[in-house]
Amino acid sequence: MPPGPVDDTFMEDVEQHDPWLLDCDHADHCEEIRNEFSFDQAPSTALCISVLELHSDAKQCAFRIIDLCREVSLQLVPVKRGVVNQEVDHNLVIQMISHLLFTAKMKFLDCGDSSGVELCDSYLSKTDILRHLVSVGSSLVPSLDDLLRQETARRLRDRLLADDRFILAQEVSTKCSLDVGGVWAAWGMACLRAGKYEDAREKFSHCLGHPTEVAKSHSLHQRLVGIIDHISTTPCITPQSAPDRKEAMQTLQHAQSVSQLDPARFMECLHYLKTYGSHLMLVDFYVQQNCLQKACNFILEKRCSVEVFVEGLLVPSLRYGLFAQLQGHLGAVGGGIDKWEGFLAKSCQFLEGKRLYAILYKIQLFMKDYVRAAMTCIKFFTGAASSPSTVHNFCSRLHYLHKARGHLETYISGNRKTQVTQSRGAIAGKSESRLRAGNIYDMHAESEERRSISYSGPRLSIVPGDAQKQIEIIKLQVEVTTFLQEHGTYGSPAVQSGTALKGASSGARTDEPVTLFGRSGVRSVVVSQVLLGSQSIKDGFELAFRLIQHFRLRASKVYSLVSQTLAQQRRTRHIEQLLDCVKSSGLRDAGVWDDILNTCINVLADDKRESKNVEKFIDHLINDENKINALIRCGKLKNAYLVAVRGKRIESVERIAQLARKSNQMTIWKICDQYLEAQREDRLLSGGR
Repeated sequence: MPPGPVDDTFMEDVEQHDPWLLDCDHADHCEEIRNEFSFDQAPSTALCISVLELHSDAKQCAFRIIDLCREVSLQLVPVKRGVVNQEVDHNLVIQMISHLLFTAKMKFLDCGDSSGVELCDSYLSKTDILRHLVSVGSSLVPSLDDLLRQETARRLRDRLLADDRFILAQEVSTKCSLDVGGVWAAWGMACLRAGKYEDAREKFSHCLGHPTEVAKSHSLHQRLVGIIDHISTTPCITPQSAPDRKEAMQTLQHAQSVSQLDPARFMECLHYLKTYGSHLMLVDFYVQQNCLQKACNFILEKRCSVEVFVEGLLVPSLRYGLFAQLQGHLGAVGGGIDKWEGFLAKSCQFLEGKRLYAILYKIQLFMKDYVRAAMTCIKFFTGAASSPSTVHNFCSRLHYLHKARGHLETYISGNRKTQVTQSRGAIAGKSESRLRAGNIYDMHAESEERRSISYSGPRLSIVPGDAQKQIEIIKLQVEVTTFLQEHGTYGSPAVQSGTALKGASSGARTDEPVTLFGRSGVRSVVVSQVLLGSQSIKDGFELAFRLIQHFRLRASKVYSLVSQTLAQQRRTRHIEQLLDCVKSSGLRDAGVWDDILNTCINVLADDKRESKNVEKFIDHLINDENKINALIRCGKLKNAYLVAVRGKRIESVERIAQLARKSNQMTIWKICDQYLEAQREDRLLSGGR
């Protein structure tokens, strides 16, 4: 039976008992009811959950609950920066979110979805952060999605640190997977600013690890440096009691002489450096506070490395002008300077490797290592301590050579005193041992044995004779430099051509300073510069000759190098002067003499303007073979033929004949051929007889 029309009386009864009943046949009426409807108590978490329980898929329902929580959390966000929405009950909203998230977690558990459970736990931990922020009346309440973003969570933590809300900042860091060490560090610095040193120690213990960890981590190292800097530069604002001050002063009496810090801050810095810092940092701190004796004791006690001694004690002492005090402490601490010889010797190696020659020189003088000090002075002179020098810089560095000579003379003097003392005590035993050995040592063997002695200790030991030889080289170098300076030739092209001379000398490197302290090839260049640097060859020849004799240089090599340069500069008058000086020195050896002339001829042969000079140089040649080669080099085959015939050099005539035929000089070729034919006939006649 089909339903009949609805009775109006029935509708009136229904509206009286349930005014919010919807009627599918009256759309306008339903819309009006929806607009006017409101819950007696809103919002209702229980009703929300009851409705969601009707969902057929528990897992999807749980995800939907999470989405609702994210949307509801937006109600907690301030309307604008620093302005909280007063129409929202923040505690109620957070309670609703927590209830909904717990419901979602239960549904995930029922479904066996572990990832969903972890997601709910993550959101619940963020809800705890929201609750704490609301409880302290903070205006920085974010949404759940904001807390899931690392950058937003980091900004929230930093603002909490700026407001000194360290517990909240720590919770945000922990539950948002941020670095908690930064919170502990900021908390500790706040305690330091307030003068609460004990509290600061406790806080920093959570963010500073073992000294090895601090040394490896740049951030931890910088954090420790910041702590020390803050304590060192900020006065202690919390006054100490009289007993505390007295105890601190007694503790520091042996460690502090002229410290820049008061006892409380000094002890606080020591606590952090000893607990978390490296040996280098602690030693450097002692030096900064002018506690050099304490630094020395610490290095010996802990057996610190050479790097700690150099970078932490030695270099800072020089930087702060405390090296004189350091010398006194090194001599007083640990039983005298001998206790530090190992450190000082290795320090010298370290400094030389770092090319810190100025510091190295001071250490060598302090160690009384006069031989190495002299070597360092020579480096200063040659420019090897900084960069390779040109020859015209040497005048301003002559004082280094005088210092080097003085050091070597001091060494020789001290060595003589030592030998006298030792010989007096050992002469009886030495004589007895010689007798037992059958007197096998003679004077020559003894000197050879003594010459080979070289101690491997921190001070370099050489035979006094070798030191004297080095002094002689220094004196010669001073004389050479002074000679060039007096003649005012440092700007001349001849002296400036040191690099070219080294290139022409096979035994010299182009990057090696041109001094007498170099190898044989470089010394030859120095001698050449002496001859080339004067206005007249005669002015420098006597000095150059002594240099050749002293260093046993090849005279032909040196003079050829000079003559080559003179020929290239077309200074034929100076070439003649060189020849006259060589002749007057009694060194007119055919090899040396012809080498000089051949060098000039080879340079000038192709210059037609120098033909007369070339002919003159050829006439001065002593050896006929050299003269023939020179004439051939100049294309003068006829003259070469005459010299060869005069010397009865048949092989030379044959060579001239071949050259004449190749150059189409048939007349000369015929003459040579006739001469050779006559020589063959003479040999036949001689054989027949």
